Amino acid sequence: MNTVERYDPERNMWEPVAPLVFPGNHLTAFSDGSRIFALGGRVYQNTPHEIVVRNYDAIQIYDPETNQWRLSPIKMPRGKSGHAGVMISNRFIIVYGGEEYATAVGETHIFDTATNSWQNGPTLNIPRHGLGDGIFFNGKVYAIAGSPRYGLGATDTVETLTVDIAALELLFRR
Repeated sequence: MNTVERYDPERNMWEPVAPLVFPGNHLTAFSDGSRIFALGGRVYQNTPHEIVVRNYDAIQIYDPETNQWRLSPIKMPRGKSGHAGVMISNRFIIVYGGEEYATAVGETHIFDTATNSWQNGPTLNIPRHGLGDGIFFNGKVYAIAGSPRYGLGATDTVETLTVDIAALELLFRR
């Protein structure tokens, strides 16, 4: 689906807003305080086994002032779904894990919303998809659980990535 709803806590109500540019699921979304970034996701072929036929490499950006989504001209390094990630300092998006057609992946990519550019990060020790929501706490990104196999299955593995924001700023100045 491409439907999107916004929650109004003062009225305790959900209301529809502009739809995503294209439908999908298993994407990740982050806010920098003024925009929402939706990364990746997938669509299924209409079969009894729901075979993933396409993982998106797109970044969709929502502007609440205009109530419109647009596609970023910058794409993800590869299309994937079932990944996790975090937004750090309202600027850096770190996405990790995920799946690419029936295969769990372990790569990490870092996107700088200020320069609209990507850098590669360290690979997870165990490639996996379906991770829990991304967590950034006390300078560390946590990769929690997920499945190293396509379909069902899980691991109880927790990995951490220490993040130095000053080092990220220098990395993207090159």
